Amino acid sequence: MKKLIIPTFCFAVLSTVAFEEKISAAPLHAEKASIEDVMFVHVSSGSLNMRKNGAEDASIVAKLANGTQVTVYSESKGWAKIKANGKGGYVSTKYLSAAKPGTVTKAAVTVKTTTKYVNVSTGSLNMRKSGKATASIVAILSKGTKVTVYSESNGWAKVKANGMDGYVSTKYLSTAKPGSGSTAVMPEKTTTKYVNVSSGTLNMRKGGSESASIVAKLSKGTKVTVYSESNGWAKIKANGKDGHVSAKYLSTTKPGTGSTAVTPEKTTTKYVNVSSGTLNMRKSGSESASIVAKLSKGTEVTVYSESKGWAK
Repeated sequence: MKKLIIPTFCFAVLSTVAFEEKISAAPLHAEKASIEDVMFVHVSSGSLNMRKNGAEDASIVAKLANGTQVTVYSESKGWAKIKANGKGGYVSTKYLSAAKPGTVTKAAVTVKTTTKYVNVSTGSLNMRKSGKATASIVAILSKGTKVTVYSESNGWAKVKANGMDGYVSTKYLSTAKPGSGSTAVMPEKTTTKYVNVSSGTLNMRKGGSESASIVAKLSKGTKVTVYSESNGWAKIKANGKDGHVSAKYLSTTKPGTGSTAVTPEKTTTKYVNVSSGTLNMRKSGSESASIVAKLSKGTEVTVYSESKGWAK
């Protein structure tokens, strides 16, 4: 009996030791991702710095080449906590794509985006779950917050801000950061007036002076957009051209209408902002409408109204 028991006992002990050694030698499981998103590095050139924490001045722990697969654990304030090539760290979310660069898939990040800023006169801007005023609020954005705009429709913009996705009202976004001094920060206040000369035409000049060169001749009744008036001269836009005219030959009513007062048409000044190419100006608010002009990036436009994603 002793001869039979002892070998069995020894085998059991050796098996237990071997099992324990196997456990201790096994690699520790990586932190379980709260998101568990598999994404890819998407840089146009060079490599992406993976940093020790979510800050631009944090030390670099690795450099990731374009197309590198990463596991995303969480996203916050424009930074993603990831694991790549066996190392953990943080990278900027704007350089991550849901599809590997070069693959053709609907999930690929090929959406044209624009950068805008929250521009509220007081308080803050509600970012909502959907493009409705009654939708739940997912974040509160302060003035000057930088947002990535994916699309705009019916007065709402689909955006990403501080690492979160949602919708905000387009009227509280500007193409330049408030206080940066850019002319695109706030819409310019304008009024609509009409050329009112008793005979002949009105000279539109390059500057507010009788000696300034003439850029156009405006006939009676011509509709003009007035930007400002100073020292008897009005800075205007008429027939697609900018210049100055004598303010005394402008009236708030169209000559011959018999009206004593016309409410100036409220307009705003905006600028074309395309990432590449030009913007088609169409005859009506439809993709199938004929193209009347192609506008380059930065072109100043006077907006009369906006409806269903189209601006007149």
